Amino acid sequence: MDKDTVIACLGASVALAGLLLVFSGYVYSHSESFGVAARKRKYQLIAKAGLVPFAIALLAAWISVNWLENPFPVRYHLILILFKLSLISTLLYGIVSMIFYL
Repeated sequence: MDKDTVIACLGASVALAGLLLVFSGYVYSHSESFGVAARKRKYQLIAKAGLVPFAIALLAAWISVNWLENPFPVRYHLILILFKLSLISTLLYGIVSMIFYL
């Protein structure tokens, strides 16, 4: 049961990180279309903010791989916490970027 959960978190974390990277890249490239420097910096900032949930998702994936190599109960709970944190931070990033910037 634990192994299935960790494998699911691993796959979902990597997929989420990939989606975040593509979306952040889209927002960053969208910023290049603006001529006004202040507006351009604003969009670039929100694109760079996408690196936070991206890093959390990759950290969850890294710890998942470590758990598969050497199962340790503390790592299992850390994986679940990081995965949930990556979901929450992705939700917040998506809401903020869609409502206020796009």
